Amino acid sequence: MPLIPNQNEQDAARCAREFKDFIKVIKNLDQKTSASTITKVKANFQLLETKAKSILAIIKTDAERNKLSEINNYYFRYFLEQVSRYNQYFNEIANINDQRNPDTTHPVLAFAAKDILANAAITPIKDDLLVQSEPVKMTVTVKSKDKGDIFKPHFEIMEKGTKHHYYRAKTTPDDQLHQDLPHYMEANKQIFLATQGENVLSLIKGDWNHGSDAYFQVADRERHGIEKALFETALTNIKEGQSLSDEQLTVLEKGKYYRYPIPIRFMVKPPAEEKEEKASAEKPDHKITHVGHAAEILTMNSTVPLTLSIDPVHYQSGTGGLIAPAAKLFYDRHTAPAMTTDSYPKMNVVIISHNHHDHMCPCSLQEGFAHSNTLFIVPKGDAKHMKSSAFALKNANVVEFNSWDDSAEIELTNAEGVSSKYEVRALPANHASNRGPTDFYESLYMGYMVRDLSKNQVVLFTGDTAVLSDQHFEQLEKYLVDNNLFLQSACIAHGPDRPRKWMECTHQSTADAIAMHARFNMMNAAVYAKQQNKKVEDLTFQELKNVACHGIGYHQGCYRLGVLTNQDVNTTILRMLATLKSVADVAIKDINAEFLKDNIFYHFMDEFERIGVLDTIKSYQKLSGTLNAGQVARLVTSHLTVPVPGAGVDFQAKTPHPGFTFNYESLMQNRDPNVKTFDPNVAAYDYFAAHLFPKYFMPKVKTRELIELGLNIYLQRPRKTYAASKAPQVQAFLASLPQIAEANLVAELGKFYSSIFPPQDNGIRDEGHLHTMITLLGGLIQFPEFRKQFQDRHNELRGIKSTSVAKHSKFADKSSTTLLAGQVEVREHKHQPRS
Repeated sequence: MPLIPNQNEQDAARCAREFKDFIKVIKNLDQKTSASTITKVKANFQLLETKAKSILAIIKTDAERNKLSEINNYYFRYFLEQVSRYNQYFNEIANINDQRNPDTTHPVLAFAAKDILANAAITPIKDDLLVQSEPVKMTVTVKSKDKGDIFKPHFEIMEKGTKHHYYRAKTTPDDQLHQDLPHYMEANKQIFLATQGENVLSLIKGDWNHGSDAYFQVADRERHGIEKALFETALTNIKEGQSLSDEQLTVLEKGKYYRYPIPIRFMVKPPAEEKEEKASAEKPDHKITHVGHAAEILTMNSTVPLTLSIDPVHYQSGTGGLIAPAAKLFYDRHTAPAMTTDSYPKMNVVIISHNHHDHMCPCSLQEGFAHSNTLFIVPKGDAKHMKSSAFALKNANVVEFNSWDDSAEIELTNAEGVSSKYEVRALPANHASNRGPTDFYESLYMGYMVRDLSKNQVVLFTGDTAVLSDQHFEQLEKYLVDNNLFLQSACIAHGPDRPRKWMECTHQSTADAIAMHARFNMMNAAVYAKQQNKKVEDLTFQELKNVACHGIGYHQGCYRLGVLTNQDVNTTILRMLATLKSVADVAIKDINAEFLKDNIFYHFMDEFERIGVLDTIKSYQKLSGTLNAGQVARLVTSHLTVPVPGAGVDFQAKTPHPGFTFNYESLMQNRDPNVKTFDPNVAAYDYFAAHLFPKYFMPKVKTRELIELGLNIYLQRPRKTYAASKAPQVQAFLASLPQIAEANLVAELGKFYSSIFPPQDNGIRDEGHLHTMITLLGGLIQFPEFRKQFQDRHNELRGIKSTSVAKHSKFADKSSTTLLAGQVEVREHKHQPRS
């Protein structure tokens, strides 16, 4: 049923909008403001304060009546967000002490209206339902190399009177990636040509940005368009206090592409005697909310919580200035952010990884954080951008990190004098920088580690990065082991992947990201082994799993950077998992490229994906021979999430990490999600499901017969329904089948696939009909859970009630691997009941 707001909810939304407008007013107050204007502002505040307290009382009464511990009502949440945003204007940066240079002075830029607000008796709204009722003071101490050098430094080279920052020396051995200006400019040129070449191809086909070579494949584009429209109108309706339709509620709670963001939880305070017990039992260590691309919100839940925004970008790549029209044309957003800039919660710190336009956006920073009580941490060379007229960050407090050994200790103190201390530390990134055509490498680039100093757990953000050197991985591990620190969670850059030849100097692939996650897990294993006085190689799989890092895949699903489609990240992970799960019982010590050459799923992968699988296995080979490929796959499905916009993950012992679902059917891109009855002109997967199913489930069908059936169905499909037939090659392979031993059939099918579809590291993968059929056959032979999905799709097309057939299959999987049920899930946002 549609959700129709009652009068209280409408009043809450209206009051939220009034607070939003009031924030704009107080941001513009200064010493030149007239006395009469200040008098009007004061009177306006008194009315707002009265309304706010009345609504807060209603929300509490409603929560008590319905025995709620958290406010999840959409309209009430929007009200609480805006009041919390208002309260943050009373925060204060008390001091910035830069210890890196005794001569360095860091004057704190005060909020211009601070004294005016105090004299006009304009104060925070005090209520324990809000995430912050009293002003918080921040003290910042900037350090470098406080315990000796942690990381090998970047290379600083003076060129034409300007200092440039390189990850590698400009002259490197021939077998390593070069990182110099000509190479980087050529890479950008080739990436641009590849990206726009695919867009032009779509335009020629008369289907701009929606063709088979476009960002969204046919099976995704319609659903995404519908969800995006519903999501954006739903957010608007919440702010306006208007009704939400059934369709809007479905998207907000469990959309495929969008979900309602919950960066900060508004908890109902329990009675005093239960407060401490409840807090320790229910409060997560931290929460990460994915806004989109590389934009994340991190909340660290110590006594005085710290909230950070990482690389907030809400618009096209390249807002503002002369490049905006071209950026809009060539690098527009394909997916919307999870929230608008006026919905950011109270924010203490904004950290920027580097100055590329898809990570440092002036419009987003102006709208979300243009006030003095936010601390901005940026890489060396980027303070000048933050303070420029283009960014218009009035009175911004900006700290530059000059090296990958820099850190900032942040102490937050509330009105009662209670303090919490945190640390933001730089991390090496293998990347580049520039905001225009003449400032290449003039700024540094980095990732970050954030830590609650009362705990031994670190949250890591890689920033944009190519694969780090072994030396930097080893230095990070040494730092963690020496300081007894675990990587509790890590936002890891996943791509863009293609064209790999040009991307690899600045961006690691999705497959590299899986290997990085494995290395992080092994770092935690080293810390744990030291604690337990054990050798890493003696740890069990369960011990490794217990201390594994929670990974969040980001830097995907937003812009078309390179030859990229929306499905690239997920399908790469699925192909890697299929390879691992197909040899689930094999010890990883026995797996190498030679072993995998006969694996059908290994042949489905492109070269960079094969490298990622082997690098992942290599990382875990430090453990004893008891660890097998199936367990490595389980570490991905249990400890890695690729979130949709707005998906938030709470990290606490009693709430499992959502993980990544191994759903082999998702590899079938050539399908029509809207077809419910059989049509001979449907997309390939649906056509094959309708034609192969009756014959496939005839009694005594063997692998050889299944392959023959499938390939003959491919050959018999009317030619007008698809282009570029591979019929001659298929006929030749069918003719060779009788000479192939039964034990070699699956391997030879994989080799046939790779002969038809050689690795496409630098271009769009062929997702045509033969690709679909061979991928389909591999799944039917190997995975019983896919056979069930295949039958369900056939029954859906034919209007037949679904029944399980996996147990009757002649191709039952003998391994112990099982499917993790459901899609990637987050805590559903339920509209709370009311009287």
